Amino acid sequence: MIDAGIRTKKVVRYLQNEAGGVENVGFIEQDAHNFVQAHKGNMISSGDAQTLINHFMHLQSEDSNFFYSF
Repeated sequence: MIDAGIRTKKVVRYLQNEAGGVENVGFIEQDAHNFVQAHKGNMISSGDAQTLINHFMHLQSEDSNFFYSF
């Protein structure tokens, strides 16, 4: 869903429709949104962002003129 660029709201509405109503899904839209946000946070914290920060730290240790901020 995240990789495909489909909004959480659209996915939840589709699932509600397929299940025959909001009461049959087992979660609310906010639950789905919270799950997606947590998943995005996990992807960032364990992925490319940390690798990039480590690379910048390495560059800074080799070149005193190199600057980065986040």
